[in-house]
Amino acid sequence: MQPRIPFLTWRFLPLLAGLLIALLVGIHFGAVSLSFEQIWQGLWHPAEESYINTILWQIRLPRVILAACVGGGLAVAGAAFQGVFRNPLADPFVIGASSGAALGATLALLWIAGSITVITATWQIPWLILAAFAGALLVVCGVFLIASLSSIGRSAPLLTLILAGMALSSFTGALVSLIMF
Repeated sequence: MQPRIPFLTWRFLPLLAGLLIALLVGIHFGAVSLSFEQIWQGLWHPAEESYINTILWQIRLPRVILAACVGGGLAVAGAAFQGVFRNPLADPFVIGASSGAALGATLALLWIAGSITVITATWQIPWLILAAFAGALLVVCGVFLIASLSSIGRSAPLLTLILAGMALSSFTGALVSLIMF
């Protein structure tokens, strides 16, 4: 009797094949077009001083691997988020993270635009990202603080957490609208 491959393995084989195809297509496209034969030669028989080797190993392969890892991390975070809230439609708007990030980015843009000193474009992007992250973090901490204060002595109920998140999300969204107009 031959050992059977579990049913779950058969489910994930097409997904794995799709991931590999997406990785190859991601390596293929770019400013310099590489054929699949060049990609194959560059992966398995890299030449020492070749522009294909440089493009493949220093630009495209790290970019594609990082994209796959970030996508996997987002998938795990989304699944955890949906599991915690017991809602398959849960998203960052539920606890105000998206609206907090928008408020942080809006305040950073307002500060950069109103700054007397000239800030180069290379410094604007990191400040914008950090401000968006800080805004999201502050709003999420505020949601958890409100939910924990409403249930002193016991764990915060899920409904209180969701309602506090929706309230702060609406409030920060209104602040963004107020700042923009």
